[in-house]
Amino acid sequence: MKKHAQWAFCAVVLGIAGSVTVREVQAQAAAMERKAPTAQARVTRLADGRPDLQGVWNFGSATPLERPPQFADKPVLTGAEAEAYLKNLPDGGCRFVKCDGSDQGKLESAYGDGWYDVGTRLAENRTSLIVDPPNGRVPPLTPEAQKKLAELRALDRAHQSTDPNKRRSPIAASLASTPAHR
Repeated sequence: MKKHAQWAFCAVVLGIAGSVTVREVQAQAAAMERKAPTAQARVTRLADGRPDLQGVWNFGSATPLERPPQFADKPVLTGAEAEAYLKNLPDGGCRFVKCDGSDQGKLESAYGDGWYDVGTRLAENRTSLIVDPPNGRVPPLTPEAQKKLAELRALDRAHQSTDPNKRRSPIAASLASTPAHR
């Protein structure tokens, strides 16, 4: 009789767990249906009208920042084109810095796969994360920005010591002088 009671108890526990699991799955499916984007989807805004971009963001995407030359006039790929593109992507740091795929090349490119979430899909099959300008490329610096950059580089060079052991940029020097780094 004792074994019968144990089996009955197990059956009741499994029945409860199964019904709870079914209910959870049904609730999740219903929630997903409610959250499905519609043509009327609205972007939440901050008080000043800018889009609200607060939250946790995952930047793991195989979509490159700039559009590769082979897709110069093609902002979106077909499913087959996207699949072919993804199959030919290099591994690790070689995806970000051109290298030959050797261990030395990967070392020189910064880090291996463990340091990046490179993603396995293209964002909406787009050929670049940049959508404006329409060519999907970072626009050149304006003349004013080029001048400012040249000034900053000159200032940085002026602050470098001739002693190679003491060479550091103004930023590095200020960080080194903080109490945490002494």
